[in-house]
Amino acid sequence: MLKKYRERKKYRELHIKTEFDKKYTTTWHCIVGRNLSSYVSHETKQFIYCYLGQEAILLFLFG
Repeated sequence: MLKKYRERKKYRELHIKTEFDKKYTTTWHCIVGRNLSSYVSHETKQFIYCYLGQEAILLFLFG
């Protein structure tokens, strides 16, 4: 999945979200960017925040 991410920067948020939705059969929210700041509500143990290179990836489930 990360290889596809690097190749498709234009649609990276959509690609990551779609893959998580397929794998975990639920609705995920995805935010990608540099200098990212957030304050979100999420379900217990349903939050991912990581870096790929210099870009932050925030995935969370709520609702």
